Amino acid sequence: MNNDNQKPVRICFVMPKAYPLFNQAIKTVFGGAEVDLYMLATELAKDAGFEVSFITADYGQAAVETIADVKIIKSLDFKKSSLRGAWDIWHAMKKVDADIYMLKTASPGVALAAVFCQTHKSIFTYRTAAAAECDGTYRRNHPLTGSAFNWSLRRAGAVFAQNADDRDNLKKTIGVNAVVIPNGHIMVPLKLTAGYSILWVGRSDRVKRPDLFLEMAKAMPKEKFTMICQQATGDNGYEKLKSQAAGINNVEFIERVPLAEIDKYFSAAKIFVNTSN
Repeated sequence: MNNDNQKPVRICFVMPKAYPLFNQAIKTVFGGAEVDLYMLATELAKDAGFEVSFITADYGQAAVETIADVKIIKSLDFKKSSLRGAWDIWHAMKKVDADIYMLKTASPGVALAAVFCQTHKSIFTYRTAAAAECDGTYRRNHPLTGSAFNWSLRRAGAVFAQNADDRDNLKKTIGVNAVVIPNGHIMVPLKLTAGYSILWVGRSDRVKRPDLFLEMAKAMPKEKFTMICQQATGDNGYEKLKSQAAGINNVEFIERVPLAEIDKYFSAAKIFVNTSN
């Protein structure tokens, strides 16, 4: 990106639950937002024009380590209070001292990062994770944090939406002019083989509607269904979901697949089903 006379752009991604993507020995849950920022970070790190860092939660790793040319900074401990977590995130951002910070997924941490960037003369950027962040649903369901979230996006140096609908809704509900950049994926060579399974991949979060996939399997008993489903944070109904899947003869239920191994399931699928709201 930059010529030899320019310093690299220092960019930092803040996504606490992304550490298991860097270290496959950690088996805890992550979602699509974590995968998206992980891919952006590791690809940007290949460009000498960028100096990439990533703030994650405390999974027992070293305070600072480098993986795939990305400097990873340990911050909050999920077992401790939210106030302590906010302090740890702030301290980690100060330690990084980046030119640009990027977050994804609405949470109180978005406003924290926006305030940090304002006070430290850094650029705050945000990448949307769901339609509910853009169409006013998050603001209605979470009046206080939703208002803080909207305030943050109005002060962002850039907001990136996943699609045109989200971009248009952000303009209507928050007054933000977002740029559409769809989620990317590292492509592997295509194998033109006949798929044998109908595939679903995601967390057990209710918004993902895994129950609809099981209903589909019941309605199509002659088809083979593969369900890769991690337990979502705070989901107390996961064991019930597993039990329901076990009771359907044409469903193979897999709790977790490392990101590096997921492509073989897509290659073997005849159809990929997305039931998310």
